[in-house]
Order: sequence, then C-alpha cells, then structure tokens
Amino acid sequence: MRCSIILIDKNGKKKTREATMVQKGTSMRIFRFTALSSQAGIAVLLLPNEVMYLYMPAFGKERRISSSVKSQKFAGTDFSYDDIESKPYSDKYILKLFKTEDDA
Repeated sequence: MRCSIILIDKNGKKKTREATMVQKGTSMRIFRFTALSSQAGIAVLLLPNEVMYLYMPAFGKERRISSSVKSQKFAGTDFSYDDIESKPYSDKYILKLFKTEDDA
C-alpha cells in the first residue's frame, strides 16, 4: 500500500512524504519512506511481541527499537513508534459500554 504523509508546521508550510507499507497477517508489517530524499529508505520493521527494528540507510545498518523510546517521535512526524505498532486496540485500551438505546 502506498501512502502520503503531509506535515503542516505552525506557519502553514507543508511537507509531503511518500511511503509504502506491506503487512502480513496482523502481526508483521514493514513501513518504508520512498520520498522526500532526506527520508527515502528509512524503514521500520514491526514483528510479533512488540519487536521493532529501524533501518537507517545513511548508516547502512538496522537497530532494534527499545520499549523505552517507543513514545518518541518517528522520523520527524508527530507519530510515535507506538502509534505505528501492529497491536490490536483491544490490547491497548479497555472498552466500556456506558449506555444502550432502543432504535424505536
């Protein structure tokens, strides 16, 4: 799947980043930037059990993302590593039904 991320700063200036995402099942995903030349090639691999790897092409190697930095911003966006994690919402949030109404 291809996607675009449009970043708008406080002055209204826009920057567009292009990315591709491939997912296998519900627990494996790879997210890779393809455009804005400064970001192209940066990739995040998400695996089961909250395992994440970040690939930085400038250094030519990958590194594992520790749980202590998952709340930090990802690649200059307002998203955190935790936001792109492949985890069902039911694992992160507790749902509670407050009220039901009849459809009369």
